Amino acid sequence: MSPWLGVAAALAAHPVGISPSAAVVPENLLRIELEFDGVDGVAPDAVDARLLDDDGAVIDGALLDLALPSADGRRLTLLMHP
Repeated sequence: MSPWLGVAAALAAHPVGISPSAAVVPENLLRIELEFDGVDGVAPDAVDARLLDDDGAVIDGALLDLALPSADGRRLTLLMHP
């Protein structure tokens, strides 16, 4: 996973990609997409993702309690609180 935002995820399947993957992202970023390599996909309710600051502290309320899976279940979009 990319270190840019410190998205910590406790998942049965570990993400193989994260987007955006840049070292610096805009402050108005509204979504993060995780990609998985498993054919079964990941159930959105199995995700425990947290946004961390530079010191590793959890940023409360940064992510909405809504994860959107792709049709094939290999990608999961996390929405950030605007």
